Amino acid sequence: MPDITSHEPPGRHQSKKAAASGWIGSALEYYDFFIYATAASLIFPQIFFPSADQYDSVPVLRPAV
Repeated sequence: MPDITSHEPPGRHQSKKAAASGWIGSALEYYDFFIYATAASLIFPQIFFPSADQYDSVPVLRPAV
């Protein structure tokens, strides 16, 4: 049975592979940013500002995100 990529020009398969790898890397990076931003807004204020009001500490961390 012939290989599926045998009819593609040389280097074409590698370009598709590189594009897919770049897309996956970007998706993981955005997911990581989303997780950190969520933690910065929900968890970090309770850890770093335990005596402050819940809503008073959020503007302090907002410029860091």
